[in-house]
Amino acid sequence: MARADGRISNKARGLLLAMALFLGLPALAMLWTDDAKRADWENHPLAPFPPPWDRAPESAGFFPALDDWIDDHFGLALPLNRLHRRMLFYGFRDSPSPQLSLGRDGFVYLNTHDARHPNAAFTRLCDTGPVNREYDRFAQAWLGILEHFQDAGLRTVLGIAPTKPVVYPDRLPNSVPRAIRAACLGYRQAPPPLRRLVEDAKTRGLRVVYPLDAFVAHRDDDNFYPRESFHFSGQSAQLFAQTLMREVGIDPQPIAIAPRYEGRIKADLQKILGFNRRIRSTQTDYGAFDTRVAYRQPDFVTTCYQRALDFGTYETGAPITERTALILSDSFGAFTAAHLAPAYRRLTWINVSDLRDEEGPGFLTDCLGRIPAQDLFFVFHDGGALWDGGRLQQTFLGTH
Repeated sequence: MARADGRISNKARGLLLAMALFLGLPALAMLWTDDAKRADWENHPLAPFPPPWDRAPESAGFFPALDDWIDDHFGLALPLNRLHRRMLFYGFRDSPSPQLSLGRDGFVYLNTHDARHPNAAFTRLCDTGPVNREYDRFAQAWLGILEHFQDAGLRTVLGIAPTKPVVYPDRLPNSVPRAIRAACLGYRQAPPPLRRLVEDAKTRGLRVVYPLDAFVAHRDDDNFYPRESFHFSGQSAQLFAQTLMREVGIDPQPIAIAPRYEGRIKADLQKILGFNRRIRSTQTDYGAFDTRVAYRQPDFVTTCYQRALDFGTYETGAPITERTALILSDSFGAFTAAHLAPAYRRLTWINVSDLRDEEGPGFLTDCLGRIPAQDLFFVFHDGGALWDGGRLQQTFLGTH
């Protein structure tokens, strides 16, 4: 009877080594993992390494806590998750996030800002019943704000940016409930409360613009509104800025003839998608106006507004006018500012979405009082414009 040879072959050694490297790769990758980046992307603090000596009654125990730590620090978690999301998005044409709806012809819609409430953004914009019931309160808030700043000597305009659910309601996917799709399709015929706000403002000598019809007229141009983004950009943002200029008596013709070029911009939904992507967009060359931007300037803004993340100042060497301007806005203001800047010698924009009520008085006096502005633009997208009026009235004027 032959005796078995206990030696391991070179082939088997190589296989075992390959398996050990494969299984140990995530552990090795933990040494180079950017924990801060992962915590920011997942929007939660990562579990700390548990102290072995912790015997507090509320402690989960060393090994359960160690399991949480491994889950949060697992090497290659981010690239593997991004690969999974890319496969869903590009390979299966399926949304990698419950906050996104993939529509027809490559359209991507942000259906909610809170994954716990799917389609909330569509409902808030397109279902005009609740808004109509509270319209008087919302409208009076905005009209009060506009009158306050206009009385202070500023040419004041509320610009409401149209968004894709009502500009392209026919591209919404069947995954969106039928009642919501029907409400978005019928939005322009209602008429929507925002159009009422435009007319009510006009009767009081105030300026509110909502260029929805102009957006719809241009919507069939493939280069008009980026299909893959939440914010407008390129031609759509330029059209919006030109509407604001006309409202304060500035002829936008010099900007309208500025040269355009096809380019690619960073898509704005990367954090929700879970990966970066570049998308096509028609851009405008404003080099002839000698327009330059300094982000996070003026720096004193952060002394009045602790959570200020998105602000900056444009200086234009050869502007259309010698005026100065200020934009107070949600995130759409940054996309508007670049196209509005060539009309002004100096233009500052500040995203006030995170401004707290207690910061309002100091922000008005200490910050805005130091920013030169003859024209004041409030810029908010149509999905939240009316609600923002009530919030800003409380912040700026201390009234509900």
